Amino acid sequence: QLDSLADIVSFGVAPAFLVHTFVINNLPDYSGRFAWTGGGAFAKFAWAAGTIFVTCAALRLARFNVENSTDDSSHRSFRGLPTPGAAALLATIIIFLKSDLGGFVPQPVIGIVPLLTVVTAGLMVTKVRYPHIVSQLDFGGRPFSFLVVVVFMTMLVALAHEVGLLLLCAIYAASGPIGLAIDQIIERAASASDSEGTLF
Repeated sequence: QLDSLADIVSFGVAPAFLVHTFVINNLPDYSGRFAWTGGGAFAKFAWAAGTIFVTCAALRLARFNVENSTDDSSHRSFRGLPTPGAAALLATIIIFLKSDLGGFVPQPVIGIVPLLTVVTAGLMVTKVRYPHIVSQLDFGGRPFSFLVVVVFMTMLVALAHEVGLLLLCAIYAASGPIGLAIDQIIERAASASDSEGTLF
């Protein structure tokens, strides 16, 4: 499983190191027990966030190797946020914050990045379903509105890649929990209508 080892380094260790290095180098130089450098509490939290992300990435890849099958239907979606998507989300956050637009973000807000890293790590090990992007790109069976959205997002990435890439990755990361919430609402509404039907 050398490919899995390479994936852990590329999609686990590298993004975690990128986030940690960016955070400790760009936050104000606070002193005392809440310092980002040395033995401060925030520094320890930044290291812990990176460690959690690498661990969850390893668990996500291990689960994929165990659950992966040759059935075509199993390649329509994933259980948990794929490691490339998680790594891309963290990378695009850093790209945005390093861009000219990111200069308008208050500097202390950068301290939220480790928290976002932990949330992203948690999405990798959940059982929430995420669509397989490549297998979903069947333009022949899609409505015209889908094509319009694809063209709009492509133009956004081309014109403002810092915002466009971050928006794409954030939408994909949020699509799992949002889709799960919508499915639960539909199931509850269907069960409620069935129960009302039995009363009459």
